[in-house]
Amino acid sequence: MPKTNISFSENDIKLLSFSYRSIVSWRYGNLSLPYWKIIHNKNGISEVFFKKNISQRRISLPESNIILIPPKVDFSCNSSSPIFHFNINFIISGINLSVKKSFFSFTYEEVLKGLIDEILLNEQFHSQSCKKLVLFLLNQIPESSYSPLVNDIRIDTSISHMKHSLNKPLSNLDLAEEASMSVNGFARLFRDLIGQTPYEYQSFLRIDKACNLLQFSKDSIESIANECGFTNRFHFSKSFKKNKILTPVEYRKLVQKI
Repeated sequence: MPKTNISFSENDIKLLSFSYRSIVSWRYGNLSLPYWKIIHNKNGISEVFFKKNISQRRISLPESNIILIPPKVDFSCNSSSPIFHFNINFIISGINLSVKKSFFSFTYEEVLKGLIDEILLNEQFHSQSCKKLVLFLLNQIPESSYSPLVNDIRIDTSISHMKHSLNKPLSNLDLAEEASMSVNGFARLFRDLIGQTPYEYQSFLRIDKACNLLQFSKDSIESIANECGFTNRFHFSKSFKKNKILTPVEYRKLVQKI
C-alpha cells in the first residue's frame, strides 16, 4: 500500500482505549463508531462485514492481517471460535480532513509485528507505543482516501458554538447571529457545505458525544442525557435508538465488550 503524503504526528492522536484479551464469541452487529479502531485477531477464525449502501462486503480476518476502521463506517463482526482480540480506539484532531467511509487492511509483516509486540510487552497501557502503531498505519493510507473539508469561517464559527453548547437548545437564529448572517442565508450555506441542516448536525454532535460518554465514562444515563442536551432520559433513549438502533443501555453494554 503506497504511503500518503499527508503527515500525522503524536500530537494529532488522542488514544481512547487499548485491550488485548481472549474472547469466546466475537459477534456484534450494526456498529458505527465515532472513533477510529485498529483490530488484530489471533488463534481463531474471524470475519468483518462492511456495509455500503445496500451491499455488504465480507472480509476474512486471519492472523496475517490487521485492519483499520475509520469513524462512522457501518460494520459487523463474527468469529466461529475463541480468539485473542487486540484493539486500539483513538481519534484524530488538528487535521482538517475527512476520510472515505471504508476500511484499510494491512499485512501483518515484521514492522507491524514489532510494533504490536512492543505494546504487549508493557504490563500497563503504554500510550507512546500505541501511538507509534497508530501513526504507522495512518501514514500508509493512500492520499486518495482523504478529501479536504470545505471551509467557511462563518460555518466553522457556528459549528464551534454548537460543540461548546450541546447542553443548550440552539435555534437557527442563535447560530445565524453567531455567524453574523441572515437566518435563511445561514441555513442555506450550512446545508450546502455540511450536507445537513443545522438541527440535523446538532443532533449528530449530541449522539456522537453520547456514544463516547457511554463507552468511556461511568456517568449515569440521566447525566449523559443532560450533558448532551436532551430534555430527559426518555427523549435521549428515543433519539439514540432512532440513530443507533440500540438503546443507550444496550449500546453501552455492547461497546464496552468490543
